[in-house]
Amino acid sequence: MVRREAHVYSGPVPDETHVHASDGSGARGGTLVPVTGSGRGRRRWLSATTTRAEKARAVRGLASLGGLAGLLVALMLIPTACTAGVGARDAARWFQTPPDDLEGLGVPQRSTILAADGSKIATFFYQNRVNVDLDDIAPIVRKAVVAIEDSRFYEHGALDTEGTMRALVTNLTSGGVEQGGSGITQQYVKNLLLVQAESDAERQAATEVTVARKIRELRYAVALEEKLSKDEILRRYLNIAYFGDGAYGIEAASRHYFSKHASELDLSEAAMLAGVVRYPHAYNPVANAELARERRDVVLDRMTELGWADPEKAAKAKERPLDLDLEDVDNGCVSSGAPFFCDYVQREILTDKAFGETAKERERLLKRGGLTIRTTLDPKAQRAAQRAVEKFVPPKNDAHLAAAEAMVEPGTGRIKAMAVGREMGDGTERGKTWINFAVDASHGSSIGMQAGSTFKPFTLAAALDEGMPFGTRIMAPRSYTPTGFRDCDGKNVGDPSAHLRNSADGEGGREFSLVTGTRHSVNTFFLKLEKEVGLCDTVEMAEELGMKQANGKPLEQYPSFTLGSNPVSPLRLAAAYAAFAPAASTASRSRSRRSPTRPARSSKSRRRTAGRPSTRASPTPSATSSRACSPTAPPPGWASAVPPPVRPAPSTTSPPPGSPATPPTWRPPSGSATRAAATTTR
Repeated sequence: MVRREAHVYSGPVPDETHVHASDGSGARGGTLVPVTGSGRGRRRWLSATTTRAEKARAVRGLASLGGLAGLLVALMLIPTACTAGVGARDAARWFQTPPDDLEGLGVPQRSTILAADGSKIATFFYQNRVNVDLDDIAPIVRKAVVAIEDSRFYEHGALDTEGTMRALVTNLTSGGVEQGGSGITQQYVKNLLLVQAESDAERQAATEVTVARKIRELRYAVALEEKLSKDEILRRYLNIAYFGDGAYGIEAASRHYFSKHASELDLSEAAMLAGVVRYPHAYNPVANAELARERRDVVLDRMTELGWADPEKAAKAKERPLDLDLEDVDNGCVSSGAPFFCDYVQREILTDKAFGETAKERERLLKRGGLTIRTTLDPKAQRAAQRAVEKFVPPKNDAHLAAAEAMVEPGTGRIKAMAVGREMGDGTERGKTWINFAVDASHGSSIGMQAGSTFKPFTLAAALDEGMPFGTRIMAPRSYTPTGFRDCDGKNVGDPSAHLRNSADGEGGREFSLVTGTRHSVNTFFLKLEKEVGLCDTVEMAEELGMKQANGKPLEQYPSFTLGSNPVSPLRLAAAYAAFAPAASTASRSRSRRSPTRPARSSKSRRRTAGRPSTRASPTPSATSSRACSPTAPPPGWASAVPPPVRPAPSTTSPPPGSPATPPTWRPPSGSATRAAATTTR
């Protein structure tokens, strides 16, 4: 399960005399330092009561700041002022050469899984961010951010020399760090390097206050200013900046705090968000509403001072409360309307090398690649499937049963629904589980369920494939001893000590045709039919329709194969059944071309592949829960197209990932979706 990161202010909440020390980048971190100035209730460091030690520390700190500012200004002048020396010339060339990895720096985007109708199933992200174009951001928002962060943004280059020197003078006279010297371009670079950091060392390098870091940022900033327009830099900055409370970028912040798009923000809302950027933890309006409101008013005053906001409108905006309308974005599958289908999709992406060579690469792609994953899930069918499994097997039933259902569309293999009769969550809690009982272990940790009589059609299909007429009659005894059976390796797998019976009285001791024997689902009839067709041919037919054990191993070959002794998943069974419906339309033509006599038994080298569904397609069968049974033996006469329930082993696996597509299930030629269902005890 992917949990949403909680951003909590780690230090004491700043009051009117404290803010976070920062260079204006808006990045997280920093320490609390006294704010100096003429504000009411504030005191200056350099006063009559200031000790010599305090003055010395202030002078040393400001000297370092002055030296750093001087170095940055000097770097900008290197190309023209220091061309005489070879070293200076090389340094100038290095500084002005765009970094090789400039184009490779991307911003993490959230990925979304969609149903067939375009509705959202789930969202995955490391950072909750939605990229938008500049035209999708209200002009008042752009004005507010530029006003408070870098009012001369459109007038200077990568380095605002005037702003840097002004900040230096202000800080020197105030005795503390009152203004930052970084412009929007440098702040964008700093945030960009921070989101690209993957280790603690890289994150520290992206935030530490050192000359090397500032030079690196400035070099990137110079390259960006040469390559991109001011509007594009501003757009990128607004999309990458952190706005507190888990919201990254202006669009995500607008949706989170006001439940509206960034294009719909008004003056008061724009000013509040612009104010948050500088110190997103301290000015978080959810955690520190009063401080956020005061900061908003500072932004409104600055906009008025610059002539970018009407004084009367700004005054009215200052009178308004914050008016938050919070909207949270769930991260992962747990809260999804189709959690186990979502889990299946997620697992498909995390295990398929088409999405990355390593598991880490695939996870990065899913959680920061901005993918739009369109699936075949039908929300209406999903709701119906969920109601069905919960109606017949309630999540908190006393028998500790769990039902699963998968719906696959014949002819396409599209998955239309996938339901498990439990909530997704900690399995130690009653009515919850991390295990996706509808799918194989590779996509949900399930060990599968014995299919019971739903395996009988594979024997019937093998018989018809070999030309056996529907009217063929076979004597079905009341009890049957399975002898003379051989697997595909020629090994004798009969069991003279076994006595297999029918599930209901009156079903044995007489003849049945292929039609009536199937209609009554007579166990002894299908055991004799399996021997007539051949155990190997029956197994091959099931395999060619995509069947295998839920643990990924080949099907076990024993006489009880036709009675469904193999543990399989409802989804794989549904996919196999879905292959029958498209074939039905050509069945009569195929039979008319066949010899009425039974052909020679097919060999493993001549496998049937036509109509075999792909497990990577999305199917539509549906599963219905019926009853639970012990996994030790297949139910004797399960006469329905629904796999019988079994008791799965307890699982200690961690929360599962998800799924984008699933296999099919059988459905009659009429066009209704096939259902594969099972009930399991846990």
